[in-house]
Amino acid sequence: MTVRTTAQTGSTADSDASQRHTDAHAAHAHAAHAQANADTLLTPVVSTADWMAAPTLAPSSPSPVLQERLGALAVLSAELQHARVLAAPSSLALDVVQREMTALPPQLAAVDAQSPFAIWMSVAALAEHYGAYRLAQLVVDGVRELVLAEYARTVDAQTRAQRDELVAICWARRGRIARMAGAFDDAIECYSQAARDSRKHPWNDAGPLAELGLATVSAIRGNIPDVERRAIALLARQPQIFPMYRVHAHQFLVLVKRKRGAFIDALLHAWSAYDLLSTDDFRRHELVGAMAEIALDIGDVDAASNGFDAVLATDVNDRIRVSSLAGAVQVCLRRRQAGDGEGNITRLQSLMSSLQTMLERNLSPNDRATALIALAEAEAGLGDRDAASRWLVAAAETAADAKLFERQFQIEALQATLRAPTASPLSSAKTIDVKTTTWSGVPEHASARGGTRHPALARLEYSAFWDITDSR
Repeated sequence: MTVRTTAQTGSTADSDASQRHTDAHAAHAHAAHAQANADTLLTPVVSTADWMAAPTLAPSSPSPVLQERLGALAVLSAELQHARVLAAPSSLALDVVQREMTALPPQLAAVDAQSPFAIWMSVAALAEHYGAYRLAQLVVDGVRELVLAEYARTVDAQTRAQRDELVAICWARRGRIARMAGAFDDAIECYSQAARDSRKHPWNDAGPLAELGLATVSAIRGNIPDVERRAIALLARQPQIFPMYRVHAHQFLVLVKRKRGAFIDALLHAWSAYDLLSTDDFRRHELVGAMAEIALDIGDVDAASNGFDAVLATDVNDRIRVSSLAGAVQVCLRRRQAGDGEGNITRLQSLMSSLQTMLERNLSPNDRATALIALAEAEAGLGDRDAASRWLVAAAETAADAKLFERQFQIEALQATLRAPTASPLSSAKTIDVKTTTWSGVPEHASARGGTRHPALARLEYSAFWDITDSR
């Protein structure tokens, strides 16, 4: 999620650029076996388990390139821990990861990449992106402490507000790191602290970031009333808040309405968010995927298929790709049930291969559970109930470890279906009768398949989505 405040507040930290501090002994404290030259400083740190304390990292050793980058991030962290002021990194280690920092996923990038605050947030974001959550936390904590020290004697109200905003952003980012690591209780504490620190300045970035973070954890844990309350409160604050936060609020209401079976209302919130975004915004991928899932709920397989295919044709982040692969599996299963069996076997096998490849990546617990459940559904669709059961066991372990309560209920229901003597098709998707759906007063369109069809569904099926397939 983009943080605009760094562009507004970076000038204060920039004024201290002349005081940049490099302490070679600090690097050696974090890399005890390192030599004095830069090359050897970058590698031994990776063997320290603390830097790699992330449950979703692959158990195999990281590649030499990743070792070098993680080592560079550890050296940068050592420099930050011994810095006296918040200045841009001066270590040679920055050169090793500079290109990767500029290519971070959009939700982790900062607008003002030149301010020291933004650079250090990008260092933390890259560590998070690689799954080195403990290292990311150390960097964010170091930045927060330097901000507090720098503004310790501040008496001016405007400068205090600036300090509060930066500190709150640090807490919000720390909450995100904890959430990505599956430490949801810690994430709630951090997001709540960010909310408290930003209460005097609710129109800035940190407050909405904290509220969205808390809503995200509630969504993962299945607390739908809390998600709805926070989303409605954010929308009520427009136009005071940045439009992007309204987009996220609409996205949460998509989730809420979908859970309650108000599928067309969910689609309309999704289109509202979609139309608020520029044509090159990566979030359009996620919204198209969400609309495809809703179309699948309604039973409009053609609209769903067009949406999932559009998303999978793009360079999207892991979370969106996993979700769309799982949705595409559901499309294949529905079409097999409708009699199109042979044409979908190859497609199902291809999707399963892609999902297994995704499991080798640094997925969040929720995304890992999504992939495992989709693999179980695909195996069941191909008639291999034993393989489906094994995937569900793995999904149940992931959900239990991360306290993903709603996922646990979903998996238990699927396991019960699989154990039934005459097992029906294994599917976590719901279907409603399109012909009996209430369209909330919006004019209906005649459907070539009979009955009537809401224009939001027609738009999803017939849109070429050139604006998302060419955006990255």
